[in-house]
Amino acid sequence: MVKDLIKHSIIAGILVVVSFTETKAQFPDFGTLLASGSDDMSLYMHDYVQPFMNTYGTGISSGWYNTAAPHKSLGFDLTIYGSLVSVPSAEKTFQFLQNNYNSLRLSSGDTDTQMPTLLGGTTSEQIFADYTDPGTGQQIVTDQFNAPGGLEESLPTSKVPVPMIQFAIGIVKNTELIVRYAPAVSLGDDFTFKFFGLGIKHDIKQWIPGLKSFPLDLSILVGYTNLDTQYKFPTNGVVETTDGVGFFDMNSWTFQALISKKISVITFYGSLGYNSVKSNFKMLGTYTIRDANNPLLSISIPDPVNIDFPISGFRTTLGMRLKLALFTFHADYTLQQYNTLTIGFGISVR
Repeated sequence: MVKDLIKHSIIAGILVVVSFTETKAQFPDFGTLLASGSDDMSLYMHDYVQPFMNTYGTGISSGWYNTAAPHKSLGFDLTIYGSLVSVPSAEKTFQFLQNNYNSLRLSSGDTDTQMPTLLGGTTSEQIFADYTDPGTGQQIVTDQFNAPGGLEESLPTSKVPVPMIQFAIGIVKNTELIVRYAPAVSLGDDFTFKFFGLGIKHDIKQWIPGLKSFPLDLSILVGYTNLDTQYKFPTNGVVETTDGVGFFDMNSWTFQALISKKISVITFYGSLGYNSVKSNFKMLGTYTIRDANNPLLSISIPDPVNIDFPISGFRTTLGMRLKLALFTFHADYTLQQYNTLTIGFGISVR
């Protein structure tokens, strides 16, 4: 059940990015968008998808801990949690400047306007993609398509949900090993994803003279998370693919200094830290686009897209955990570029 929750959340996000989605977003038709040329397609996709990449990357950087005290040797916990990452209003639209595009144009004729991102609202705008074959000089005009809208109406109070499950175990020297893992999942022959994370939490009081009796727990934490997906693009009436594969890869590092204080069954905790996330989306293979009105007129584009989405910044977290027998309940809020609320439940044996 938990694995399915993670799987469906990740798939919902990634499939939106690769135009195979069950959400309300209407991703651009790849055949039409590809006909505009790889530069135009990359620019539009970058601006449209970037807020989602940033918020989701922020989400997988969250939730590593609910106390600064590492488990004793062989102590462990299994925790399920969900993060809700806030979407700033400015991330719901991007500026479409006609002068930045070679082939794409809006049906309204606007040359400087705001268009919705993947996390934005809806639009009635339509897009044309005009392309002149550099080899023949002939112009290919593909069918116009509806400009993509966003997921704003589907999101819980303008927040991106990121669920997670993780296991932590105490090893040696007040050190805790944290593992996040989801088995490789395939949907038919077209879509697969893998998910893995590894973290270390270590008590630093033991190494600082005079701090062993300090009434607060102090630790440092380093965590790494990787999300890796692959999607095979099918051939349809507009675009033919040869070895057409889309890759989406997200790598997140977090470095944090933790502090906590346990009072009876309640633990107050906080941290100061830094996140660094790099996401990449690329389309490999050869894509042949035919003019809808003249099938004999076509263009072929190899490896059309390779886009990086880096984001990094400092973070501050405050939270509280309640422990009743073996069960824990926690909630915390992180101030960063994309503020994040995290709520979790777990089983903990110290």
